This record gives sequence, structure tokens and C-alpha cells, in this order.
Amino acid sequence: GTLIAGFLLTPFATLVSAYFGLVAGWSTLVLGATLLPYGYLLASARRLRLLGFAHDDLAPAYKAEIEFAREELTLGHRVQPTITERILGFVAMGSGAVAGLAVTGLITLLLRGSDAGSLLNILAMTFVFSFSAATFTAIGYLALAQQRMDIESVFWSKIWLGRVGRGIFALAGRLLGGKTRVSAMTHRATELSLGMAAEQLFESLPKETRDDLRELPALLRRLQDDAQSLRKRYDGLQEALADIGDAAASAAYADLRAARDAIHTKLGETVGALETIRLDLLRLHAGSATVAGLTSHLGLAEEVSKEVGRLIAAHGEVEQILARTTRP
Repeated sequence: GTLIAGFLLTPFATLVSAYFGLVAGWSTLVLGATLLPYGYLLASARRLRLLGFAHDDLAPAYKAEIEFAREELTLGHRVQPTITERILGFVAMGSGAVAGLAVTGLITLLLRGSDAGSLLNILAMTFVFSFSAATFTAIGYLALAQQRMDIESVFWSKIWLGRVGRGIFALAGRLLGGKTRVSAMTHRATELSLGMAAEQLFESLPKETRDDLRELPALLRRLQDDAQSLRKRYDGLQEALADIGDAAASAAYADLRAARDAIHTKLGETVGALETIRLDLLRLHAGSATVAGLTSHLGLAEEVSKEVGRLIAAHGEVEQILARTTRP
């Protein structure tokens, strides 16, 4: 809805200009370009505050996503910008600066009521050409830069983690009067808290989005069960090795130690999958993630769950060893 409104802003401002004059048209364009994005961010911040999330919860979400995207994009690809990318970026910034100066001059002359028609025409043509050049070169620059870095996440992280995002979160908190519907459970490295936080975020999504992610709740429960089962088995193996004492370091119990380490590694992967899903849902609420991106991470989490199932199924023999070592 916000994207559609942004596309409709220019023709609407042109219509206002035709009926009420250039000043009214430019004022509509400037106010709309300012208030629409700010209103969208404020609505997103309000929704997150209702869920009990604070501004500090966004930093780890964006950090994890940017690092994950960087690992994917830079694997076997270039990590430095090309000459074409640098040229396009330079032209885009230069053209944008010229467009900003031109529109500033236009607004100044219009507000003063100047009748310098030729100067107005020159400024208007300068704005049109410079803005068009800035738009097309910026699109080319972003297309090339996107191949080596997650432009979208970097952009939104700067908005949300900067003064603008902090101010919007503070305003959203004042509008709510300090009230929240639920209490968010973040920064707790347990499968229970991560799973419940992800479920809270999922339930607060629009119905259409929940329908697209209808398999998510079952996956969350399965990951929680997997993590609890792995934690129980890890604790059992750890206790058994502790009961054995110094003999546990011998070659006779190498398989038992290897099983314990494998379970510990898989437990970390399972909890990490839960955390990734929670962070993706948090970004989805903030408007800086897509369902498609979340779906790709769900596929990875599904594979982790399958690996856990295979690992647990293969540990029957380990349990027999554990039973023999703990029998009086």
C-alpha cells in the first residue's frame, strides 16, 4: 500500500498543481514524500512496540541478516565494487545533488512570487534532467552493488538504527502510553523463549502473510522439540562421562565423546535456526524483509530438523553404551 501510494504521489501532486498552482503542487510533493515514509515507519514501530519489542532488539536482527547475506553473496564472488559501479554511484550522487539544488531554487522563487519565467524554466528543466539521470544511474548502481552486498538490509538498518529510527520508536512508545499486548522474550538463548517469541511475531502478522507461512508454526514446534531432545541427550552423555571420571578421556570412550560433541553442535544449529526465524519475523514486521526471503531460511531450518532426526535415530547404540557404563 505504501509503495503504491508513493507511485501515485507524483501524478497527484501534478493534479494539485494544475488546479491550485505550482506552490500547492510542490508543497504536496514535498510533504507527501516526507510524511508517507515517516507514517509507514511509525506504523511498523507501533506494531513492534505492541509486541513488546524495543529499539535495541533491531540491532542484533539486522546484524545477523547482513552477516548472513554477506556470506552468501561473497562466496566465490567479487567483494570490491567495479569501475562501472563506482562511476554510476558518482553520477547518481552528483545528479541528485544538482536536482536538490534545482528544486530548492524553484521553491524559493515560487515562494517569493518571482516573475522570472525564464529562470523558472531553466531550473525546472535542470531538475527534470538531473533527477532522471540520478534515478537511472542509481538503479544501475544498486543492481551492481546488490550482487556483492545486501543493499536493502544495509539501507533499512541505517534508517532504523539511526536517530530517525530511535525517534520513531520513542514516538510510538508515547502514542501507546507504555502499554503492550504481550511481553517479548528476546536475548534468551533457549529454544523455549525463542520459539515463543517467534510464535508471537507470527500470530501478529496479517492473515494473508500467515497463510503464505502456514507451515511455520509446525516447524517452530518441531525445532523446539528437537532442541529439547538434544539438550536432554547432551546432558545425559555429559553426566555419564563425568561419572566415569578420568577414564572418560581414554580411547575406550572416544565414541561417547564424539557423540556428545556431535549432539552439542547440532543443538547449536537448532537453536540458531530458531533465532534466525525470529529475526526474520522481526524484520518482516519492520517492513525490511520479504516472505520469499523468510521462506528460504525456513527451508534451511527444515533441513536442520531432518538432520536432527537422523542423528537421534542413529544414537541407539550410544544409549546402549550409556546404559552399560552407568549400570552398577
